[in-house]
Amino acid sequence: MRRGGGTNRVSFCFASRRAKDGRHAFTLIELLVVIAIISVLAALLFRFRDRPAPSRETSCLSNLRQIGMSISNVRQDNAASIPTP
Repeated sequence: MRRGGGTNRVSFCFASRRAKDGRHAFTLIELLVVIAIISVLAALLFRFRDRPAPSRETSCLSNLRQIGMSISNVRQDNAASIPTP
């Protein structure tokens, strides 16, 4: 076994192998890990994409609050009776 800077070093992240024609080839495990990471990231992105816009919800709640306050003010001004249209 050689010590020092030989060509038999294994990289820290991926241990790519040499194919018969001299090119580097990834192992099946490495490819499956990359596909799993990409699918988890895609699932996280799609999860947050389907949420309604918070600004729309906030404006609707604000409008409902204003309607409730205006009805309360009318009741106070008209001796606890709500006017009919």
